Amino acid sequence: MQDNRLSVVINTGNLREKLNSVYQAIKSGNHRSGTPRHFYDLWDLKELAMLEGHDTVTIPRGWLEEIEKDSSFVSFDDNARACLHCVAKVGS
Repeated sequence: MQDNRLSVVINTGNLREKLNSVYQAIKSGNHRSGTPRHFYDLWDLKELAMLEGHDTVTIPRGWLEEIEKDSSFVSFDDNARACLHCVAKVGS
C-alpha cells in the first residue's frame, strides 16, 4: 500500500515542459551539478502517461522536489514555480 503523502499528482503536460527544460539545460551544458538523480525515471513516467493518454501522472514527491530545488538546471521565475505548484497536489 502506497503512502499518499509521499506522492503528488501533476499535469502530464506541465511535467513534460519542466523535463524538456531540464533536458535542454543538460544538453546545452548549462548546468552545474549533473543530471538530477531521478530525471530519467520521471521522463519514463511522463512518457508512459502520455502514451496511455493520461492528463495527470502520480510521481514521488521527493523526485519532483529534486527537480524543482536544483535551479542550476533551469532559470525559474516566480510564475513558473507557482504554475508547477498549482498543478501538484497530494495524491489521493
